[in-house]
Amino acid sequence: VELKTGDTENVVTIVGDVVLELRSTTGIDDMQMTADRAVIFTDPGSIRDMASGNIESQNIRGIYLEGNVLVDSNHGAYLVRSPQAYYDFTTDNAMLAEAVLRTYAMQGTVPLFVRAKEMRQVAINQWTAEGVQVSTSSFATPDLAISSSSIKLTEQPNGNMSIESTHNTLRM
Repeated sequence: VELKTGDTENVVTIVGDVVLELRSTTGIDDMQMTADRAVIFTDPGSIRDMASGNIESQNIRGIYLEGNVLVDSNHGAYLVRSPQAYYDFTTDNAMLAEAVLRTYAMQGTVPLFVRAKEMRQVAINQWTAEGVQVSTSSFATPDLAISSSSIKLTEQPNGNMSIESTHNTLRM
């Protein structure tokens, strides 16, 4: 663990089996992030607060994760795997490279796997992606999939998943 304090932000660098747990006040938006390496960007503060290992979530500006990244949000409702990820807590946006998102459609009854060259979380209930393959199969090469140049997934208030996509191809 390396700690660097500054006038504008603090930086915590962690190498080896990183587990970050972010707890919300409601418990609904809890998130667990694991990776081989992490860089955490926080508001400026004392090194004693940083060294304790308990950083208040409202003080975290962003987290960069690298190596076997796994993000579990809303108790498994959203599960993302990626070699690299960055989450910006000031905007609630995320960017992931070569990502696989598992979520559920049809009010949580049908698994939905979205693989993408680049994936972004643009809102708490919305993802966009480029170079996409969508399937209900967890296999990397499913029997049936829809490929798209770009896609937008939005979870509706009733639990249904809305999907908008461009340049679609059905793979069988």
